[in-house]
Amino acid sequence: MYAKVENGAVTSYPYTISELRRDNPTVSFPNDSFFREDIVNKYGIVNIVSVNQPDSLGHHVREGNPEFVDGVWVQTWNKILKEPSEVSEDEKVGYEVQRSDYVAPHFSGAAIEIPKEDGKIAVEVDPVWDGTQWNRTYSMHDIPAEYWRDARMRAYGTVEKQIEFITENGLEAWQAKVSEIKIKFPKI
Repeated sequence: MYAKVENGAVTSYPYTISELRRDNPTVSFPNDSFFREDIVNKYGIVNIVSVNQPDSLGHHVREGNPEFVDGVWVQTWNKILKEPSEVSEDEKVGYEVQRSDYVAPHFSGAAIEIPKEDGKIAVEVDPVWDGTQWNRTYSMHDIPAEYWRDARMRAYGTVEKQIEFITENGLEAWQAKVSEIKIKFPKI
C-alpha cells in the first residue's frame, strides 16, 4: 500500500502506479517505480505499514488516512458507533425477545432484567449504548385481548408455583386468585 505525500500530509491514498502515470503524463515510469528510491523520493510516494482492522462490536470500522508515527506511515482505522437500528442481534447484550408479542425466556448475554408488570408485555425496542456495549431495552404494552389464554397461563405460573401457592395459602385463596386472573384477562 502506498500514498502520495506533499508537505507532510497525505494527498492521495491509496496511490497506484496508474495514478502516478496519470499525474505525470509526460514522464515514463517503469512497472517497478515504487521500488526505486529515486522515483519515490522525487514524487513523494511513501509505503504504508498495514495494520489489522480491529474488531469492534457495535461500531462500523472504516479505514482512515494514514498517519506518520515513529518515523513510518501507518494505516489507521476509525470506529463509528452504529445507529440503534443497525445493531445486529449478536451485538446486543441481555435477554432476547423471540416473538413480537411476549418475552421469551431465552438468555443471550449479561443478566439484564426484563421488566414485568401485571397485564403488560415487554416488547424489545432499540438497544441503548452504555459506553461499552449495546444493551437490549424493552417497552411495556397492554396485553392484547386476543391473547387472553397466554396471559392467563403466564399469570397462573408454573404448576410448581400453583402447588406452592395452594400449599401456603389454601385452595380457597387459589380459587380467588384464579377468579381475579379470569376477570383481568377475559375470554374473547
